[in-house]
Amino acid sequence: MRQVHDASEQLGRHCSAAVELRDVTLSFGKKEVLKRISLAVDPKEPAVVYAGTDAGLSKSTNAGTTWQPLQGALDDVRIEALAVDPEYRQTVIAGTDQGVYWSTDGGDRWRRFPHLPPRTFDALAMDRSAGLLYAGLA
Repeated sequence: MRQVHDASEQLGRHCSAAVELRDVTLSFGKKEVLKRISLAVDPKEPAVVYAGTDAGLSKSTNAGTTWQPLQGALDDVRIEALAVDPEYRQTVIAGTDQGVYWSTDGGDRWRRFPHLPPRTFDALAMDRSAGLLYAGLA
């Protein structure tokens, strides 16, 4: 129990006291986002936000004021989880209903991790110091 308390204290020190909530509508052509949204914020550039849904992936470079759909390999997959590498910020990881994908160019091009099964991965966490990516199965 003490570890959880220590972690929440640490997290609290790193979080901003001011939180702004916005209504966001993401459009993907004929598909509208209805079910779920996974978000990832660039840890060194908080205005860069990625939003993954069951209809595609979008990116904002102005803290969510406007969104640009990202086309490519993730057009036909449901995105369950997203993570941005804290050191190599152009590296974005997506847990989807068809496996885990990564991009090294800010989401323009995607590749699937070849040694992971094409199953639903709904949680991602990175430990850069250990060089590990944790991916949770649904």
